[in-house]
Amino acid sequence: MKPITSLILTILVLAAVACQTVSPKQPPVSDQERFTRQVMLPDTTRILEINHRGGAVTVKGWEKHYLLIEGIKSVTAATVQEARDAFEQFEITAYERPPNRLVLEAMKSSSQSNYDAFIEYTVSVPRSLAIDLDVRHGPVIVSEIDNHVSVDHRFGDVRVESIGGKAQIRSQGGNVTVNSVSKTLKLDTRQGSVFISHIGGDVAIRHQKERIDITDVGGGVILNCLNTEIKMDGVKGRIDLDNRGGDVICENFEEGLRAYVNRGTLKLQPNQSVAQSYYCSVEDGDIILRVPEESSMLLEVEVEHGRIHSDFPMPVWAEKNVSYARGAFEKARHNIRLQVRKGSASILKSIQPITPKDDTPKNPNANDSITEKKIP
Repeated sequence: MKPITSLILTILVLAAVACQTVSPKQPPVSDQERFTRQVMLPDTTRILEINHRGGAVTVKGWEKHYLLIEGIKSVTAATVQEARDAFEQFEITAYERPPNRLVLEAMKSSSQSNYDAFIEYTVSVPRSLAIDLDVRHGPVIVSEIDNHVSVDHRFGDVRVESIGGKAQIRSQGGNVTVNSVSKTLKLDTRQGSVFISHIGGDVAIRHQKERIDITDVGGGVILNCLNTEIKMDGVKGRIDLDNRGGDVICENFEEGLRAYVNRGTLKLQPNQSVAQSYYCSVEDGDIILRVPEESSMLLEVEVEHGRIHSDFPMPVWAEKNVSYARGAFEKARHNIRLQVRKGSASILKSIQPITPKDDTPKNPNANDSITEKKIP
C-alpha cells in the first residue's frame, strides 16, 4: 500500500503545481518629460553654482538678467505610477548661499525612492556671472561667459569655450576641450585626451594617460604628465615640462624651455633663431632639435649609451660609455644643454621654406613712353 500511497501523493503534488498560474515579470517603465523654468536672480548674485548628478549640463551666457532652464527628465521605474511619482520628486532646486551665490541642484526628494532618473538641461545665464560646476556622470558644456569658470567633473566629456576670465577644470574619465580663454587656464585631468587652443594667459596642466594637444598660447606652459603623448604648437611664453612615458613635440615656440622626458622622444623646433636658453634631459629616448643656422648658442651635449649627430660643426669625443659635444655659434648668447641616457641626440639645421622664383622677364623701361626713332 505504501508505494501506491506515495504515487498518489506525487501525482497530486504535480497536478497542483501545474494548475498554478505564474504571472510573467513586468518590464520596467521608462518615460520622459520636457520642462522649462525661469529663475530670477537676486541683486547680490555674483556666482552661479551648479551641483548635478546624472545627465548632460550646458551653460551658455546671454544678455538677460535671469536664468532660463530648459531640459528633459528621464525616469525608469517598476510601474507607471512610480514613474509618475518620480517626475514630481526629481527636480531642480534653486536657493541662495550667502554672500553672493545662487545654487542649482538636481536631486531626489527621498533617498529611498525606487527608480532611476537623470536630468539633461541647458541653462542660459547672464554673461557677467562666474560659474562653478560640480557634475558627475554626464557631459558638460560651458560657453560665452565673460567671468571665471570652474568645473569639477567625473565621467563624461567637458567643453569650455569663449571665456572672458580664467578657467579651472578638474576632470576624470572623459575628453576635455578648451577653446578661447582670455586669461589663465589650469587643468587637473586623467583618463582622457585634452585639446587646448587660443589661450591668452599661462597654462598649467597635470595629466595622466591619453594625449594633449596645445595650440596658440599667449603665455607660458607648465606640464606635469604621466603616460601622455604631448604636442604643442605656437607657445609664446616659457615652457616647463615633465613627462613620464610618451613622446613630446614642441613646435613654433618663442622663449626658453626646460624639459624632462622619460621613455619617450623629445622633438623641438622653435619658430625663429634661439632666443633664450634650453635645458633638456631625456631617459630611454631621443632628443631631436631643429634650429636656424644663424642661431646664437653655446651648445653642450652629453649622451650616455647612445650617439650624437650634429649639422653644426663642433668637436665630439667619448669617455667610456658617454659621448660629449660642445660648440659656440654666432657669439653664443644662449645656452643649450642636452642630456640623454640610453638614446641619441640630433642637432639639425631648420629647413627654410623655399620662396617660388619669379621667372617673369622685367623691362626696366616698361613705364617709359615709346619714342619713334626716324631713320635718316
